[in-house]
Amino acid sequence: MDKRVLTLRETGALFQKVHFARFMDGYNVYLGSNGEVGTTIRDPAASFEIRGTTISLVPHVDGIKVGDQMIARGKRTKLQGHAEITAGNTSVEFRDLREVSPDGWPYLGEIRRAGGASHMVFGGNYQLGRDRRCKVRLPDEPSNANIVWRPEMAQGGTIRSRSGDIAKSRFYTDSIMVASNHAEISLAAEPVLNSLARHCFTYVRRGQDIFALSPTKGSPGPKNMDLQPGDEILIGNCVFAVDYPPADGPRHIATFDNTAAAPKISPSELAAAAVGPDSEADGGADGGADDGADGLDLPAAAGLGEQGQPPRMPALTKAGPDSFLGVEPPEPAIEPTAPAPKPAPAGIALAGGSLPVAQPRRPAAPPADTPPDTPTDDAETSTFGSSLLSGGSSPLDLPDPAVRPPLPSYKTLDNEPPPNAQPTDGRTVVEVDEDDWQLELTRPAAFTLKGFMVSGRVLVGNHRDAGVVIPENRSEPDQTFIARDYFELFVRGRRGTLTLLDPAEATLLTGTGQTEKTDQLQDAHLEIIRRAPDQEEDFRVKLSLTRVPGLPDPRAQFLALSDDDPMARALFTRGLPLRQDHDLTLGALKTQAHFDGDAVKLDAYLQSYRRRDGSLRPVFVQHASGPWRTLPEDGSTLTLRSGDRVLVESALFALR
Repeated sequence: MDKRVLTLRETGALFQKVHFARFMDGYNVYLGSNGEVGTTIRDPAASFEIRGTTISLVPHVDGIKVGDQMIARGKRTKLQGHAEITAGNTSVEFRDLREVSPDGWPYLGEIRRAGGASHMVFGGNYQLGRDRRCKVRLPDEPSNANIVWRPEMAQGGTIRSRSGDIAKSRFYTDSIMVASNHAEISLAAEPVLNSLARHCFTYVRRGQDIFALSPTKGSPGPKNMDLQPGDEILIGNCVFAVDYPPADGPRHIATFDNTAAAPKISPSELAAAAVGPDSEADGGADGGADDGADGLDLPAAAGLGEQGQPPRMPALTKAGPDSFLGVEPPEPAIEPTAPAPKPAPAGIALAGGSLPVAQPRRPAAPPADTPPDTPTDDAETSTFGSSLLSGGSSPLDLPDPAVRPPLPSYKTLDNEPPPNAQPTDGRTVVEVDEDDWQLELTRPAAFTLKGFMVSGRVLVGNHRDAGVVIPENRSEPDQTFIARDYFELFVRGRRGTLTLLDPAEATLLTGTGQTEKTDQLQDAHLEIIRRAPDQEEDFRVKLSLTRVPGLPDPRAQFLALSDDDPMARALFTRGLPLRQDHDLTLGALKTQAHFDGDAVKLDAYLQSYRRRDGSLRPVFVQHASGPWRTLPEDGSTLTLRSGDRVLVESALFALR
């Protein structure tokens, strides 16, 4: 194959400064005994503690060394300059980046270690970011257990901003430091790196110089740069090394004599050869090379989760007079203010045919010195005009407008109303408040909606009149939604048809690609877009039809929800506290639940189970893999254990 390939090899992980110093004292990154570096490591050997502009190492086990010095367990050691850190049989190299100061520079330090490689065929364009459609996936670990909140922010699930309450679940290390679509490598001709992030910088390190690519909005400066072999790209929390053959150079193909003896390979050479290219064929439909059949699928970047020994790199010193590096003005100090009380959250409800609805909430007038709007749903951090000694700059840090003004949110651009502020034509949209996610997902037991039993003609929408309800995700208190019909589905046993009703907000996929109507139900995949307040795509809810034997309705098929996206899964999860009576709503069924650590007991369900005319709603229970039974008709206590399922009208819930 006479095609050039650009190799992007991960060579390091980056520590950023604390961008939201008003809310956070800092954050932790963990080091495993096998060299793994990440924010959610099980049984870490040591912690990197980032507080302001200080990075400290705290061992959790014996045997951790910084250079030649053994560090006692629990002893906090500040890291400065360059140092080799040894944990078990693995070493990583720490490099201090606090003395580097190009425009918008957010980095305090770097961990050098070998990582995986991504391969891009010349002729296409490849995006890098947190979005799952990017060809190079940057880390997106939705956990904020590593964040150290300021004392006044430790309690509660929200943060007060000028636009209202922000769910703390949206604040995690990757979301506030990495853009959804951060940059793009164009290989239409010679390699060019283009900035895509609206508020984040991207950097190219060439020898001892660092060049900044400015965000696409609100900041002057270059937005693209030619790449050369040997360059390193600093993007989000990752470092990638670039390599590719010259345009007019030879395409060497290694050959060997079959009659010759096999060459000897040392253990170190064999270990190095194990980190090779990903050879899977490109199956993606978007964001990749124009000739997708010839492209190679690019693995997700491990970021702070890669293992291995660090590769060597040239010493990074202050740049000379020919570089683009500059000195940024200091930020003014800002006194913290106490957060405003969190308004009462609307109840979270799980989808069936009839769901309780979260009523729209209007935020109270903010205090005089509350922070401005949160970053947009791209979760890109504004790093304009910030000094490393100031503890960070972002829209939430109220930087001095004389230095560089913060970016407005969509609610203040041109004084226009939110783009989704439209009437709902009388139909009631079902919503789930995002500030409830973290609590519901982390409780010790939970009911999760697995899908819907569908038979006959069914409408899939986001409102209460739909037979299959896919709730909207409320990110801001004053966010409004339009009632939408996404699909019409007709099922009669094995036969049926599926029709797409809203191509702007949903997609119907079959084995032959996108379509608007199909009668091949077993080959159909439904995707429904969930949008951020600025109307950018946030995530997708995915469903597919399948035959499930033993359903109470023998003509029905099962419309299953995909659980591969934690954000989508959060829309359909209702958690239970330990050893407390808890009011629980599963579709049309309202009951009182009690989880004792072993089993869940349901009581007080008879009123919603029995209709006004005395008939019973179609509610069924399945214990383990046994047959479906009706809910007890006398209202006696129902005991469920992990794996048991409840079918309320068409919605099927599983207990975990």
